[in-house]
Amino acid sequence: MASEEFKSLRVNRYFPKVKDFERDEKGNVVGRSLKGPAFMEAHEQFCRERFIAVEEAKMLRTAVSDCYKREGVNHLENCKDIVAEYVSKISAPYYGMLKGPSRLS
Repeated sequence: MASEEFKSLRVNRYFPKVKDFERDEKGNVVGRSLKGPAFMEAHEQFCRERFIAVEEAKMLRTAVSDCYKREGVNHLENCKDIVAEYVSKISAPYYGMLKGPSRLS
C-alpha cells in the first residue's frame, strides 16, 4: 500500500534527450568525449538524474517513517515491502539512477 502511495507522488516531466558521454566496458565515462555545449548539456542531465534519484530515496524514507508510525508494533510485517524498496534504492550505486555510476573527469 505504501509503495502505491509513493508512486503516485512522481511527476511525469521529461527533459529532451541529449547526447551522452562515451563509456568504456565498465560503464565509466571516457575522458572528455564531448566538447563545448554538448559536454555541459550531458553534465546537466547527469546531475538532474542524480538529483531525482536522491529525492526519490528521500520520499521513500519518509514513506517508511510514516508506515512505522502508522503500524506501530506490527511494522515488521506491514512495512516490509516499502522497507525492501528503500533498502534496494539506497544500496544501489548513485541511488539507482538511470544511467548508473560514472566519473566526469
